[in-house]
Amino acid sequence: MSAKEEGGLATSSSGLLPGPMVRFGLLGIASFFVNLGLTAFFHEVLRWRAEIAFAVPLAIVLVLNFLACRHLVFEATGDGTGRQLLRFVASSLGFRSAEWVAFVIIHSIAGIYYLWAVVFVLLFSFFVKFFFFRSVVFRA
Repeated sequence: MSAKEEGGLATSSSGLLPGPMVRFGLLGIASFFVNLGLTAFFHEVLRWRAEIAFAVPLAIVLVLNFLACRHLVFEATGDGTGRQLLRFVASSLGFRSAEWVAFVIIHSIAGIYYLWAVVFVLLFSFFVKFFFFRSVVFRA
């Protein structure tokens, strides 16, 4: 099996892009900073509660990530868009719900600073989501 088929570091089918894990990582980094920045903005500037300030960016990033995963990360446009979207939204809602619950436990219950809680939750979920999306949502 090639590195591309395994989701490794090799180039894409076009040969122009890095492999899916690298692309997923780059998307994750961009999503992380969008999520972190919006969370801080909503909490620090708009004075929203931290729990709400974290939930809204999760929803925004959800939509952007589906489009990027489908077209850029996994190059999985062969399967029906509707089926992929349904799998992506269902699994993402599960992941995002788990991320939010983890955030509440780490921040609200354990008392960890809210931005450190965001960092921990999003970094851990990155690895779990890559393997799940590759094998279930955007499978070949």
